[in-house]
Amino acid sequence: MTMNGSDDADHRHHDEHALSEWLAQHPVMRWPEDLTVDRSAVWGAIDRRAPARSRPPGRWAWSALALAAAAGLVWMGLLRTHAPGPRTPRPSAAGPAGTLRPASPVAIGPVAQVHMTGLNSGWILTDADAVLRTVSGGQHWQTVTPPGLVHVPASTPVRMAVDGRRDVWVAKDVPHQAVTIYHTTNAGRTWSSSRVAPIAFGGGGVQIVFASPEVGWLEVLTAGNASPSAALYGTTNGGATWQELTTSTATTPSHLPFGGLLTFASPARGWVVGSPRAAGQVPWQYYLATTADGGRTWTRSTLATPPSLAHVYAPNLTLLPVQSLPAGPALLGVVYHTASGTTELVVYRQPQPTGAWRVQGRLRVSAAQTALRAGSPLLSFSSANNGWAVLGGALYRTTDGGQRWERTYQNSAVTQWTAIHFTSSRTGWAMAAGGPLWDTVDGGRVWTQATR
Repeated sequence: MTMNGSDDADHRHHDEHALSEWLAQHPVMRWPEDLTVDRSAVWGAIDRRAPARSRPPGRWAWSALALAAAAGLVWMGLLRTHAPGPRTPRPSAAGPAGTLRPASPVAIGPVAQVHMTGLNSGWILTDADAVLRTVSGGQHWQTVTPPGLVHVPASTPVRMAVDGRRDVWVAKDVPHQAVTIYHTTNAGRTWSSSRVAPIAFGGGGVQIVFASPEVGWLEVLTAGNASPSAALYGTTNGGATWQELTTSTATTPSHLPFGGLLTFASPARGWVVGSPRAAGQVPWQYYLATTADGGRTWTRSTLATPPSLAHVYAPNLTLLPVQSLPAGPALLGVVYHTASGTTELVVYRQPQPTGAWRVQGRLRVSAAQTALRAGSPLLSFSSANNGWAVLGGALYRTTDGGQRWERTYQNSAVTQWTAIHFTSSRTGWAMAAGGPLWDTVDGGRVWTQATR
């Protein structure tokens, strides 16, 4: 609808007032809280929907209703674009223990790795080395496995890395042979391949991570060796060629520690956590190291242990992978298992790339709260404030960066989880060892089995 002159502005003022009152009485029409909408664009869409005509005096109330209806149409269109359709949060009376909702999961077999890149889009790698993609929040999966990735049970460790929604790399490690890297730039429609060779060891597993579509790293571990070692390779052209950066067998202090869990926030800045078990070293001595030059040199970092946990011996510690947030701090979780049976997660925060790690918050679970065979501790942050932790067989949530925690879900399925990944304050995924994939759309209170 087109309006002219000062009369137009007056009508627009009255219409907006009426529209605001109408929306307040009809909550279903409110904008999604995670969606930013340009109100002027909505008015423009409304104007384009209605034919240009003059407005008779005293008819502004009918116009307000027309505006509300048009706004509803615009809102529904936006919601279809940004929300997961059938995966929207459903009302639930779930208490602190949460709810496991029955479902009809997609049959794709055990999941080995999951990478969700948004509310609806993501990738999984199955135990059978099949690569699958979803654009429907896990309701449907499309097989996009690289043609040369032939599964050989128990002999070819395969790992996957994802950057954005279209770039995916899959690394296949065969003992005493070159590692093959498969890469797609168009969401799996076509794949290219490259090889990292020669290497005199391998078969102990691989890790592959990318900080951008061009810059990435490949870590290759030994197998069946009394003194395990690792080599780190880098690429600056999307994986077309690879260069050895460092090995854990080097004699300089700045070499790569024994291969651990890698995280890179940028082409230069990265971390590795793990435990060196080479001959002559203290068994299970956990470590944290940082690189500022893309993985060529590494510097050991220290953590200030809370005084109440200073007595915990190294074998009773678990370091979780560093959480790197876009344009935000780095977060690290360390789990302490005490002699009294309690388990405590300490969240450390590194605000600056070269700054010290400081205690951000703690989560303590007593022996009475710990489920039998509680499984592995896990940690995932979707933002600097919103985080989730699996500890003692239950899922906990924080909304203040780890200072306070609330138990949101506890079920026997949690003890089988090997990874959790939250992409927003409401949407998250959990992977079970050799089993299914679970998802939540309400921040972790209700979980649905997505695959079987």
